[in-house]
Amino acid sequence: RAQAVRVLCYWRDRVKDPLALLEVQAQDESPRVRLEAVRACSFFKTSKAAEVALTVLDKEADPSKPDYYIQYTLDETMRALGESEQRATALFAQAPDAIFILDGERPHLGRLLAANPAAGDLHATPPDELVGRHLLDFETVSPREALVDALDRVHGGERVRIEISHTRHDGQAVEVA
Repeated sequence: RAQAVRVLCYWRDRVKDPLALLEVQAQDESPRVRLEAVRACSFFKTSKAAEVALTVLDKEADPSKPDYYIQYTLDETMRALGESEQRATALFAQAPDAIFILDGERPHLGRLLAANPAAGDLHATPPDELVGRHLLDFETVSPREALVDALDRVHGGERVRIEISHTRHDGQAVEVA
């Protein structure tokens, strides 16, 4: 089973929802399987991977004193995930293009979770004032139906590229791709 988890790590881009599979393996009876699940999480670079890695502590006899090797692997995984998050945060903040991070789940599908400084510049508004708004709340020059369709397709798991036009509060139209 431990080797199957290692293979899953390397095939993570070919398997549907590998983190869900790793979450099960992080709860396995065998410490070696749990260790491999934690190690595999270090390759994902997402907060969900960190959550999955931490579930290994639920299975330890004494969660405050886990197995030495599992603890070491967990520490290294969390360090790698933290470094990845720091790089992503810096790229997000310094990107010259506007970046909007949207909620992808219903009932808030299309709501802005984050906007970088370039997005704020594009809309002549501080980025934190954009957060919480819905894409459909922006006065849109483009057909709203195209945006609604794109959001539905994203919710269905598709990657979508759509070009729309927003009207800023000062009346100027801006292109958003």
